Amino acid sequence: MLRFKHILILWTALSVLPYAVAQKADAVLTPKDILIGEQAVMTLSVSYQKDQMPQVVFPLFGDTLVTNVEIVRATDVDTLSTADDVTETRLEKKLYLTSWDTGFYAIPPVEITINGEKQNTEAFLLTVRTVDIDTTAGIK
Repeated sequence: MLRFKHILILWTALSVLPYAVAQKADAVLTPKDILIGEQAVMTLSVSYQKDQMPQVVFPLFGDTLVTNVEIVRATDVDTLSTADDVTETRLEKKLYLTSWDTGFYAIPPVEITINGEKQNTEAFLLTVRTVDIDTTAGIK
């Protein structure tokens, strides 16, 4: 009888597991190394099960993400379905970034609120390089 209870508990836990997948905030920065004036794209996203639409609040951004890193453009939040898994959906917002000063810029984690709970994405390091100039060649 005790074995039957254990099997029943295990079966119940495994049957609700696909529905218990938590929503997850994520961020991707591409590329992480740019030249002065080039743009990098920071994609903020929240994945969730299609039948469990969460309440998501992306932060509001001004024209600067961190000192010397400007936000050129920010997209509206878009809803995407992944091709691999028909049951998973993703909310996505893109920030187009640039810088006019060379250096290494630490982009801190972005705080995204999902169903009232705050989640932080990972932090990034954006490298901005200058254009190499050949001083031995003539003026062109």
